Amino acid sequence: MNTFEEPLQSVLDRIIAQRGPDGWWDSAMEGGPIHASLSLLATTSFCSPSHTLAQDDRELVSSLLTAQNDVGAFPAYSAGPASYFATRIAIEALENFQRVEPANDSTAQSGSLQLAINRAKEFLQSGDPRGESFLHRQTALLVEAAFSGKKIAPVRFHLYALVTFLFLTHWLFKPLRLISSAAFQQILPAAAILLQNNSRNAPLTRLIDRFLRLLHIRSAEQFNEALAKIMCETQSANGSWGWTVLATSISLIALHTRGHDADSPPVLKGISYLRALRRRDNEGHLIQSWGGCRVWDTANVADLLAIPCFERHYLMSGDIARLLSGEQGANGLMPFDRTMALQDHDSSAVYLNFLAKAYALGLGAKQPWVGNAVEVCVLGLLADQHKDGGWGFAKCDWAFATGSKPPSELLNMISDVSTPDMTGRCLLALMAARQSGALSVSTLDAVDVSICNAREYLLQSQARDGSWWSRWLPEKAGGTSLSLLALRITGSNPDAVHLKRGREWIISFGTTKEALGAGSRSLGQTDQAFCALGLLATTPNERIEGDEPLRKALSNFTTQSVDATDASLPVFPFVPRHEYYSAPLYTSVLTAFTLVFYRTALKCGICVAMEECLWGRTREKRKPVPQRTAIELVEAYDRFRKKGIFFAGSPEDIAQRVVVHYTVYRGSGRNFTFPLLALHGAAWAHGYFNFLSIFVGPYCVIRHPFSYEKRRALRASLEKAMLGFRMANQRVLSDTYANYHFTKQFGTCPGAEKIVKEPLLSFLNRIHSASERNLPMSNREKRETYSENFQWEQANSVWPTVARTVRELRDPIAKFIAFRPLVAFAYFPTFTFLFFKDFSKTDERIEQGWKAYQIAEEMGWAHTERSMGSYRFLPLDYLENFRWLDQRAEEFLHEPQKHREALRQMPWLRPKLGRRRRGTRPTSFS
Repeated sequence: MNTFEEPLQSVLDRIIAQRGPDGWWDSAMEGGPIHASLSLLATTSFCSPSHTLAQDDRELVSSLLTAQNDVGAFPAYSAGPASYFATRIAIEALENFQRVEPANDSTAQSGSLQLAINRAKEFLQSGDPRGESFLHRQTALLVEAAFSGKKIAPVRFHLYALVTFLFLTHWLFKPLRLISSAAFQQILPAAAILLQNNSRNAPLTRLIDRFLRLLHIRSAEQFNEALAKIMCETQSANGSWGWTVLATSISLIALHTRGHDADSPPVLKGISYLRALRRRDNEGHLIQSWGGCRVWDTANVADLLAIPCFERHYLMSGDIARLLSGEQGANGLMPFDRTMALQDHDSSAVYLNFLAKAYALGLGAKQPWVGNAVEVCVLGLLADQHKDGGWGFAKCDWAFATGSKPPSELLNMISDVSTPDMTGRCLLALMAARQSGALSVSTLDAVDVSICNAREYLLQSQARDGSWWSRWLPEKAGGTSLSLLALRITGSNPDAVHLKRGREWIISFGTTKEALGAGSRSLGQTDQAFCALGLLATTPNERIEGDEPLRKALSNFTTQSVDATDASLPVFPFVPRHEYYSAPLYTSVLTAFTLVFYRTALKCGICVAMEECLWGRTREKRKPVPQRTAIELVEAYDRFRKKGIFFAGSPEDIAQRVVVHYTVYRGSGRNFTFPLLALHGAAWAHGYFNFLSIFVGPYCVIRHPFSYEKRRALRASLEKAMLGFRMANQRVLSDTYANYHFTKQFGTCPGAEKIVKEPLLSFLNRIHSASERNLPMSNREKRETYSENFQWEQANSVWPTVARTVRELRDPIAKFIAFRPLVAFAYFPTFTFLFFKDFSKTDERIEQGWKAYQIAEEMGWAHTERSMGSYRFLPLDYLENFRWLDQRAEEFLHEPQKHREALRQMPWLRPKLGRRRRGTRPTSFS
């Protein structure tokens, strides 16, 4: 285990040292020559005699020249292959710099700049543009048209500005706007202005403009001006457009063509944004970052430091939470960088992960706003989930699935379709929020439904080879590992087919270079970390010591992570297969997370490691087990049983039993679902048997019209049968109350299994453990505990009473009616019923009870709980009434003779069907 301490501490120290004086982490996403060219072109476009070049513009030219390769071409990204269209943009940038640079500059005098331009032009003449990115190709055409005056627009008339303006503003285009990404809508005005500028002198354009002026319709120039105004209004507070330097540069170039000068406020903010993202690499060269990412970087580091083993760094989490919360939008989501107008799901998921861990570790008790921030962020993510169950990078209503392949480049740029890596990241965040205990019961219901839909998307998008594709992560390693981890923590077993296939792909990925999809790229630190996480997620055993593939993967990974050899390599795709960028801080955070995850799993097991690293759950401290003799345990159970009998009251005391059932459900942290459904059964039975009692007299008269004795005997037997069913309900309440409270206090004591038999004892202890830690149980765990408790109650509480009723009820017609009820609980959808063929059969009662549970789960536990108010006879303040009952119960245990007197003082315990006490309303449950 010591082999992991050195690289972990080394990476952690490197992360902590990068925190800025303002409390933020900011490593920026290091771009390539194409970003430097566009940034240089945008800043030099506004140079004038009063606004000369800045020193960093000259240094950026020098850095750009060093990126030129031997054949005179420029790559799209650092260390990438020669790019035909990246070279065209670089030529425009260098020529524009040459136009505005003073003639006596040393660079111009030496001729090196002109030589670089000539070499690049020679490459263009001999280069092959095929296979280049569509995005780069169109960007190069627009930029060249803006500065060279060449007429290269695909269609040469003025409808670009008109169509774009109508698309962005007219209500008819609202459905189209909803299915397009926010970044696309921000860069669209700039692209339309550049296209329109290129076609303004075409004869057809002039003819159409003249015709429109005769009709008193705005000209293309006016539409362009309107688009420029929209651009200025949508600019972020930090000066950017569309998250990236590329979109910001294109927008500034568009404003330049509209006549804006360097003193224009949008231009000043945009140029300041570009220059703030210039930094030096390891060799001292000035480079242009792909985009700012202070929120993303800070949230990633905060998520790492919120793991319980980093107590000494966790002291910073309160300050980090306050910093990040200031960037949270009204919709609950987070932007990629500070003061940015556009939010994204990537940053929001990491922020939610951190905040949920911090809440679970106690930050919520110190700062109450944290719980509300968690819930608001969850609701924001749920609102943006696609119909196919997945998430894209940002808000978009595009409703189609791409299967196991990424969408085309243009489609990926226009619309944020669902991607497995983003869906996996959002699933991890939602599970962390769910397990934090910060969510209301209605939000928990919505999260459970969302998780089920997201799991279906991941299962359907798995490729035949077992992998998942990625959008923002290197190749398929990231998407596969995040998907496997998300599926594992949301209920999949390690022996599931989809997890096994994913594990086999990861093993082959680590041993075959061809699996990377790019032969020139080796399996670097980022891919190694994701492979290790994927193997951890799919390890078949709780103890991981014998997992040989995982041991080999971690051995290679720790060797490489000491010096972070590929932390600066461009491995993250901006345009897949064409353009990559580097994110060294994210690589370091991923490395540290993988190391601490593996260390915790090696020490405590994989389940504990997932709870600590993914949910911020500290290991449950073993409480000292109280020593109790067998006699003391029996006496304690007998005491709880007597109290349960008192709470059960008489057969007519339905509201009393409903109140006690509900206190058990709420006391379990809403994890013990059996009492909630039991109280629905009790409330329904009350109304059902009161309804049947109306027909008892007429039925007896019809059955025996000439014998008073037979009528009286039949009536007595029918009333006794209905009383038997009510007594079964009494027995369920007393047993449930006794089992729950006995195990809550003495469930871990030796000898408790002799009173409450296994496996019921283990399931009840699991409920108590979760409620003590404020930990919501998953739907699978709730099903298991409900199933075990329901079967136990049917066999031990309900069946003895039902069997006695069956024996005593001999009238065939009455038996037919009594044992074939039509059940419809208050939470059931309209026209949904449970049909019993024979209520006396235990198997059928269990089957129908399971159907009732499934309906409750589908409708949501919040709906099931709120629907209690529709029974109309529940007390308004159930807690006040339960305290009153509890006080009387203590008196009853000491003085049983007071039992009858106590019941007489509670008139609300015997309600009439369909009536309500004056001045009351249906119960409102929070």
